[in-house]
This record gives sequence, structure tokens and C-alpha cells, in this order.
Amino acid sequence: MKIAKFSLKTKNSKTTAIFFVMIFGIFLFRSYNLDADLPSWGMTTYQPIDEGQYVMMAINEIEYGTWRPDTVDLDVNYYTPEHMRNNVIGNVIAYVGLKVFGDNYYGIRMGSVLLGFINFGLFIMILFELKKKYGSGNRRELLFIMGISLYTVTEFTFLIASRVVEPSILRMLFINLTIYLFLKLKEGSYSKYFLLGFLSVLSVFAVYITNIFLVLAIGLFVLLKLIKNDKSNFFMSFFGFGSGSAFAYLLCELYYYFGWGSSSIINTFNIFKSFSGVSKYVANPSLINSFRYFLTNFNLYNAIIFVIFIICLPIFVAKAVQTKDEFMSLLIVLYVVFFLQTMVVDDYIQRKFIIMLPLVFFVIFITLLTTDKGKFTVLLEKPLFKLVFGSYVLAVVVFASLIIYFRLYLINDLTHNDFSSLNKILLLTQIPVLFLMFINIVLNFHKHKQINKTIFRTILIGVGFNMALNFYFDSAYVWFNRSYSEKNAMIEIGKIANDQHVYGIFSTGYTLYNTIKPVNNSAEELDLMLIDRIPAYYLDYQPEKLIFTKYQFIELCEYERVYTTFGLHKNIFLYKTENVR
Repeated sequence: MKIAKFSLKTKNSKTTAIFFVMIFGIFLFRSYNLDADLPSWGMTTYQPIDEGQYVMMAINEIEYGTWRPDTVDLDVNYYTPEHMRNNVIGNVIAYVGLKVFGDNYYGIRMGSVLLGFINFGLFIMILFELKKKYGSGNRRELLFIMGISLYTVTEFTFLIASRVVEPSILRMLFINLTIYLFLKLKEGSYSKYFLLGFLSVLSVFAVYITNIFLVLAIGLFVLLKLIKNDKSNFFMSFFGFGSGSAFAYLLCELYYYFGWGSSSIINTFNIFKSFSGVSKYVANPSLINSFRYFLTNFNLYNAIIFVIFIICLPIFVAKAVQTKDEFMSLLIVLYVVFFLQTMVVDDYIQRKFIIMLPLVFFVIFITLLTTDKGKFTVLLEKPLFKLVFGSYVLAVVVFASLIIYFRLYLINDLTHNDFSSLNKILLLTQIPVLFLMFINIVLNFHKHKQINKTIFRTILIGVGFNMALNFYFDSAYVWFNRSYSEKNAMIEIGKIANDQHVYGIFSTGYTLYNTIKPVNNSAEELDLMLIDRIPAYYLDYQPEKLIFTKYQFIELCEYERVYTTFGLHKNIFLYKTENVR
């Protein structure tokens, strides 16, 4: 009997190992077709022009031989915006990619693929830790992990985030590292909170300033220990968190001082100052920002997962309060603080909510592991519970449906124009599926002995539908996308302007596949430079704004772009300046 059990366990282990080898192989396949055009702005809110901006220092290191061109090329007055100086870790990763894979899209984007791979690995490791912590050891729990892994590897917004140059995938890594270390290291230990403090502060001053929510969340969690009168753990955690934060801050100070002659605080102040005129970044707590928190790309493409998450959330919170579980409390604090930050500053939450994707699945998974199904069946025998539970589920389904409809038709930023009619129809099909799922569950409320199986099967079918929907978008906009207009534009620009200075705030986004030297600065500074540098090359995609009295722009070439913004194709133009006659 023991031999049979051992044999079965060995067979299951081999099957599990083969499954995850295949899953990671599928994940790495996202490095294929990296030079293809991105989906339109409204679909994912990523811009190809922005990719060069986010790793401006790495590009300058390749094109000029230094991250600060103005220190070696006295012919240019080059300005690196403070928020671009902030992402030093992302720039180092991009620079390594450009050196290894070349000055092309594979070079600049491969770092995101690698970060996505590490994130995915940590994500699965955390799921196994949660199984160990909250599970009972039955095989269904392993199947849950396998199902979540399969869904995540095909999820459209995560796929795009791990193929494009933008800090969100790096921010997600810091969240996953924080969660993993919290699970693995002994609670209340100095080293645990030293590392948590170090990672959270480093993520703010060396990655992205709005990662401040991570510092606040960990800090608040430490303070909760004092509120709970857990003084011994509080002092150890407090000093660990404080010293780890201080060490990370010191490292960042050295970077800003020797790299820019500035400091972390001054750079942060200048970031907020430069964004003060951008409505999204102005501190303005409002219900509108609260609503925007739910209008995310993730919720649009994964409405059924969103509904499951929102249904699980109150159950999860109640369980955390009841058990006083430290880890569950941490997830709640992270989610709430991120929500409060979004209320104050709407930092393109539509795409950047992707950093919370792991938390969504962790909450769902823990709820599945800790919910007493027998107790739930007993509760369903009570008419009042049926009414309350059914009403709550219906409200969530209606809310998710409104999110889909609002994003596709009512949102006032015109991003709905970037969805084709087919894409709108496909995304809208989530609404009837949600209502059919709800109706099927409600109609089976009276079958108390079978209700858990009915709910499980209904959810399984719904999640399968959502996964198929994501796979369609994966295929249409990544795997079978044969559009390379951005790449082709860069090649053509190089034929005219290789080894020359090319001015314009978007020039940094077109330095691949050529050897142009981008010159970035404010419009006013660029204007002053161009007066003394006639003739000069200038790159822009809004020719109607290029009206000056001291010189004029002669269009050399227009490069067609497949990418759309608000439903419009904005082509890129290369100009040469000459004196006004």
C-alpha cells in the first residue's frame, strides 16, 4: 500500500514538474515578435514613443556614450526630466539589454520580458507558500495553483506589460519580493523588516515615485503592531524597517549626488513641481478618482475575475479580522493604501493597476483555501443570507458590466475610439456571461447539497471564457501581429539623419535601428537652440504646432504609423529647419 502511494505521489510530482516547465516555456515565448507595433492607446494605454523616454539614460549611454549628453557634447543643451532620472534600475536593465541584444526593440524590451519572467516565478512560489500556510494538502489546491498559473500566463494586460518598456513590471517585482519575503522570513525579526524597508524605499527613489504607497503600507503595518500592544515585535520591526529604509535612502542619495548634483528629496520635489500642471498628478481627492480605480485595463479584459475578487474581498477581510492573520492583514493594507493613493493622484491607473495583479489572485486563492464550504452550505439554508448574498453578487455583476460599457462607450477621454467594433463586441460578451453565471447559481440555491459544486463549475466555465477572450487578444495583437511601422520609421529616419543631432521631445523614442543623437528639452529651450543651429533635424508627430517666426520647418519625410490615439493615426514627421525668407 505504501509503495503504491509513493508511486502515485512520484507520478503526480513528475506531472506537476512537466506542467510548470511547459508553463514557463510558454511564458518565455513572449520574447517572440518583440519588434511588432503595440496595440492602440485606448486598448492598453502604452505608447511606443514613451518607451525611449522611460529609459532615456540608457539610450543616451548607447548613442552618446554617457547618460548625460550635455557633459560631453557641448553642442547640445540636453535635459533629462527628474521623473526619468528616478528610474535608474530600469535604465540599467535596459542598457544591459541594448548591449546584449543590440540597438533594437529586442534590446530595449527584453529587460521587461526578463522582469516578467522573474515576477511570474515569484508569483508561483508565493502561491505554493500560501498553499503550505493555509491549505490542507489536498490535490485540488495544487490544481488551483496550476489553473491560476495557466490563466496568468495568458492574461492580456500582463502579457503586454512584460513586453513593453514601462516601469509597472519593475514595480510589480518589488511588490512580489515584499510579499515573498514577508511570507518566508520570521515575523518580528530585524532582518525581515530591514529588507522590507530597504525594498520599499528603493522602489520609490530608484524606480518610480508613486511607489510611496509601498512604504506607507509597510510603515502602517508596523504601527499596527503598536496599536495591538505587541511592543516587543513593534520595536524590532520598527528599527529594522527604519534602518533598512535609511540604508536604501543613503544609496539613492549617493546616486543623485554624484549623478546629478542633487538629492532624492529635491528630485522628488521637482517631479511633483513639473507635474503640477498635469491634472492626473494634481493632489485632488475625489469620487471620480475612486471610480477610475476600477476602470482599469485588467478589469476590462478580466471582468469575471474582477467579480470573483470583489465577492471574495469581504470574506477575506472578515477572515483576516477573525484570525488576526498577519499576512492577510498585509494584503489588505497594501490594497487599501494603493486605493487611497489613487484617490489623491490618478497616475494612469488604467494600465498601472497591473502591479496589483498578484494581490488579486492571492486574495482569491486564500479565500478558496480558507472558506468552510460546509458552513457556507448551512448559511444558504437561511433565507436572509440568500437574499443578502444574492443581492451583493448581483450588485457586483452590475458594477462590472457598467465598467465594461463605460470604458467602451461613455468614458470622456476618447479612448473608446481605439477599440474596433469586433473588439467591443467581444468585450461586451462578458456581460451576458456574468448574468448567466449569476442566474445559474441563484436557480440552484435550493439544492443545498450540490450548491458548492454548482458554484465551482459555473465559475470554472466563466473563467475559461475569460481566458479564451484573453487568448484572442494575445493572438491578434502579439503572436500574429505583423505590423512594424515604428521599427520601419526608425530605419528610414536613420537613412537620412544617422550620426546627426535630431531635436524634439519625441526624438528619444526613435533612436533604435539607427545612430541618431536625440536632443531632448522643453519646447522653449529647443526653440532657442534651433535658432543658432540652422539647418537642423527635428522630429515630431504634430506638424500643426510647428509655427515659429525666426525659422521654418521643411518636411523631409512623413512616416506612417499603425498605432492610434483616440482613434486617430498620428504619423511621425522628420523636418529640417531653414531661415525664414
